[in-house]
Amino acid sequence: KNISTGKQMIHKLAIHILLFIATLSMASAQDTAADVKNTLTNLVTDETNRLATKGLSSMLPQGSNVEVSIGSSETPSGKKLSGHVMFVAPIKQSENGVLFNQSQIGAYNVRGTSRATLNFGLGYRLMSKDETYFTGVNSFFDIDAESNTRMSFGLEFKTSNFAANTNVYRRIGKSSNKVGVYTERVLDGHDMSIIGTLPYMPWADVAITRYQWDKFEANLSSKGTKLAAELRLNNNIKFEFGVDDNNIDKKNSFATLMFTFPGDRRPTLADGVISEKAFVDSNVRKDLLMKVRRNNRIVLESKNVGVIIARLD
Repeated sequence: KNISTGKQMIHKLAIHILLFIATLSMASAQDTAADVKNTLTNLVTDETNRLATKGLSSMLPQGSNVEVSIGSSETPSGKKLSGHVMFVAPIKQSENGVLFNQSQIGAYNVRGTSRATLNFGLGYRLMSKDETYFTGVNSFFDIDAESNTRMSFGLEFKTSNFAANTNVYRRIGKSSNKVGVYTERVLDGHDMSIIGTLPYMPWADVAITRYQWDKFEANLSSKGTKLAAELRLNNNIKFEFGVDDNNIDKKNSFATLMFTFPGDRRPTLADGVISEKAFVDSNVRKDLLMKVRRNNRIVLESKNVGVIIARLD
C-alpha cells in the first residue's frame, strides 16, 4: 500500500511539472497555443511532407534519421515562426561507437524577415561495454543567408533516462557584416543542458538549458534559462513547449512540433500514459544516432545609426 501511495505521489508530481511548464508558456502568450496547434498539425498531417521525408531518408545511409519541424515563439516584438529539415547519418560504425554527420537547413526570424541557416556537423559517440550510457564529442559549422559564420564544439553524456551536454560557440571570419542599413556581429557564447525523463511517464522529458551570449557594444551580455517539456506522442511525432527567460527579452513562450522518420524507438504516449516502473531501463544503442542538442540559430548583435539590438536569434 505504501509503495502504491508513493507511486501516486510521484506521478502527481510529474503531472504538476508538466502543468507548471505549460502555465509559464501560456502566461507569455495566451493565443499562441491555438495558432501553433493548427499550423503544426497541418504540417504533420500533410501527406506531401510525409512522402518528402521518407524520400530523403531513402537516399541516406541505412540507420539515418530525418526530422522536419515547425515552431512558434512569442516575444515582445511579436510572434515568430521557424522550421527546419535535419538528418543524422552514420559515416562509420563500430561495435560500440559511431562517427556521424548531422546537417540541417532551417529558417527563422531576424528583424521581422525570415532567414535561412545551414548547419553542418560531425560527431563521434562511444558506448559503454554494458550499453547503459554513451559519451560524445561534436563540432559544427554554421552559416546563414547573409554569410554570417561560426563554429561550435560540444560534449555530451546520455543514459536511457538522463542526459547532459554543453556547447561552446565561436564566431569565425570577419568581425562584422553589413546587411542593408544594419551592421551585424555574430556573438560568441555557450550553453549547458540537463534532460531527465519524468517518473512513470517514459514518453515525457523535461529539459533545462542555461546559456550566455557575449556582448559586443550592447550594455549587457544575454543570459537566460530555457525550461521545456518534450513529449513523444508516437513513434513519428514529438511536441515541445516551454519558456525562455532571459535578461534581454524577459519571458518568451515557444512550441515546436517535429515529425521524424523512420521514428523514435523510445517509449511514446501511444504506448501508454503511465508505466508500471518509475523509470524504464534500456540500453542506449538505439540512441547513438539521435540529434545533437545545440542552438542551430546564429545569434547576432545588430546596430543601426547608434541603435543597438542586443540579441537576435
